[in-house]
Amino acid sequence: MLPGYSQAGLGMIVGEDFIAGRVFYLATNKGIGDLVVKLIPPREFRCVVNMDKMAVTDKKGKFKFTGLPKGIYLLELYEGPTLLYRDKVDMYKTKNKKIILKGQGRKFEPDIRLAVVPPEFR
Repeated sequence: MLPGYSQAGLGMIVGEDFIAGRVFYLATNKGIGDLVVKLIPPREFRCVVNMDKMAVTDKKGKFKFTGLPKGIYLLELYEGPTLLYRDKVDMYKTKNKKIILKGQGRKFEPDIRLAVVPPEFR
């Protein structure tokens, strides 16, 4: 790893009706606050979950979405307008998940592949 670069992790726990997680620096385990987490339901849930849910990570890097119908959601992580991470969270299969985010300082390198939104969420 180059000097000045840091790595961060995104850990998630998926329950019966919730998705919770924490974003943190790997080297220090210190939470990263003030990141926006967006949860997008699939099209067929729009009548039940009629809008995207948003949360901001707290000082410990934690976030939580509750009262969710079981399904497959799209989770996005932003720092300001910059998309840092996007992936599906399958509440039927996923229980725990850990993702490594690479970056410099607080600015993580967005992956260009994140620009594509899966068709079931459009």
